[in-house]
Amino acid sequence: ACSASTVLAMATVNAAKALGLEGKLGAVQAGMRADVIAVDMDCVEVWPLSNILSHLVYACGRSQVTDVWVSGKQLMRERELTTLKMDELRAIGEKWEKILREFKAGKE
Repeated sequence: ACSASTVLAMATVNAAKALGLEGKLGAVQAGMRADVIAVDMDCVEVWPLSNILSHLVYACGRSQVTDVWVSGKQLMRERELTTLKMDELRAIGEKWEKILREFKAGKE
């Protein structure tokens, strides 16, 4: 088993190194591209909050993410997407589901 700090490093600084992007991403530092999330830690999944890093790595899931910033642009605010409308996103998903269903039917 890996420690929470090891897992976090694997997903951030070590991932950047593996992709050849060390110094460009993988850490929150001036001049680096950063994706940042805000997490709701006031939920039963992470109680009791005795080790924040461990809870972030091992207990939190997508339902705890409240806000998302990618390269400085906020894409989710208070669990609502800021750049996409849900009805448009649903329509795109349904369109592709239909295309894939028709493609699959043509292969049978």
